Amino acid sequence: MTTDIADKSIVSQAKQMETNTHEAPLCKHCRKASLNRIHRGSFVRTYLFFLPLKRYICYRCHRKTYRWSKRQEA
Repeated sequence: MTTDIADKSIVSQAKQMETNTHEAPLCKHCRKASLNRIHRGSFVRTYLFFLPLKRYICYRCHRKTYRWSKRQEA
């Protein structure tokens, strides 16, 4: 009984960590999870509107990058 509760808490912690890593992607330059979403550039917004791109900025190394957005699971 006690091991079942411990196993469930470990599983819930693992799921929580997994969702946290999806919310904050890693910066490819400094390897920290400090990327934040920003608005796309005007060129991408105007001419490449059909591509599922998201723009991020890392406030540690001040680099901006585009990432492919993943499909939302229903």
